[in-house]
This record gives sequence, structure tokens and C-alpha cells, in this order.
Amino acid sequence: MATQRYSRDDLWRNAVEFWIKKEPFYSLVCEKRYQPIEINHSDQKLKFRYERGNPYSIIFNHLYKFYEYLYSQEEIKRNYFRNEENCKHVFGWKCWHAPGAAMYALLPHLDDNIRASTQGDLSITNPSFD
Repeated sequence: MATQRYSRDDLWRNAVEFWIKKEPFYSLVCEKRYQPIEINHSDQKLKFRYERGNPYSIIFNHLYKFYEYLYSQEEIKRNYFRNEENCKHVFGWKCWHAPGAAMYALLPHLDDNIRASTQGDLSITNPSFD
């Protein structure tokens, strides 16, 4: 189990800084484009638009749960949350849904110790921060 690199507040700051740039980011395996469009500070939501035009919001609480879980496991396979029990355990969701793939794609931009493989798996590259 790796020690998290960033606190909740620090990760939120990283997310806001990334969002302010309005630079697109891409899904890990199918290269879908996600375009940041808006930040709701009071509700801690990050709104983005899929390349086909549908807007979605990432609820930061869900993103942070993902971040904590990734650090506790040190690696999460691309399809891990397709298992309903895993998804329910971490997010409280019945099934994996949007904006799940966007959260996978976003985390490596917020913490440079998170790496994405060509298969779309996420892992921690430097698990000890002494």
C-alpha cells in the first residue's frame, strides 16, 4: 500500500489548475477527447464535454475515492470497475458509467506518479515518499 502523494485539498488544487488551462485530455484506450469546460467550486464538480458534445461532470468526491483506492492497491486494471461489486465498494454505484473513463484519463494529469499503460491500466510508479 503506497502513501498518497496528495491530500484531498492538494488534489483539488491540481484538478482546478488543470481545468483552467482548458486543454483536452484523452481516454486511455480509445482516444476519445474530453474537453474541460467549467468548474463548480462550491459543489466541487469538473464539467467537461465528450467529443460528441455531451457534457458530464466529474464529482470530485468520486475522483478522490478513485485516487485513494488506486494508492491503496498500487495498480488498477482497466476493467476492474466493470465488476459491479468493485464499483459499488469504491463509488457506491450499481455499475460503471460516465464519467468513469474520464476519471481514468484524468488522474495521470493530476499526479505524475500515476502511469497509464497502453492497455488502460493505472499504476503508481513511485509508491514510497519518504
